[in-house]
Amino acid sequence: MSLNSVVEKIVSDVFENKLVDGLTITETGTYRRVTTGTFDASSRTLTKTKNEIPINIIKSDSTSTEDAQLRQSNTITFIVRPIEGVLPEQGIDDELVVGGVEYKVVNVSKASLGSTSLMYEITALT
Repeated sequence: MSLNSVVEKIVSDVFENKLVDGLTITETGTYRRVTTGTFDASSRTLTKTKNEIPINIIKSDSTSTEDAQLRQSNTITFIVRPIEGVLPEQGIDDELVVGGVEYKVVNVSKASLGSTSLMYEITALT
C-alpha cells in the first residue's frame, strides 16, 4: 500500500468519524452549488440554479494572524473532502449551510499529497 493510499484512508476515516471510536470530529452540512443563468432585461432578474450536495465538514480554528483578521470580518474556515464535480471550481455565488446557518463561499484552497486531492479549505462569510 502506497503512502498516498494510507494518508487517503486516514483522512477518509476522519471525515467519516471512524478514526477514533466514539469521537465525532465532523458535522453534516450542505454545499450549495449556485449556477448563474441568464439575465432578463425586462424584469431585471438573473436566474440562478441551486444544486445541494450533502457533505461532512470540520470547522477550523486557526490562530494565524491572517485568519484572526479574517475572523474579525465575520469569516469562518471549513475543511471538507473533495466534492466530485464541484470543488475547486466553486462559483461566485456558492454557499455552505451548516447547522441551519448559511455561509457565502469566498475562497477555496486545495490540500494535496502528490496528485491526490485530500481535502479543501473553504473560507466563507457569515
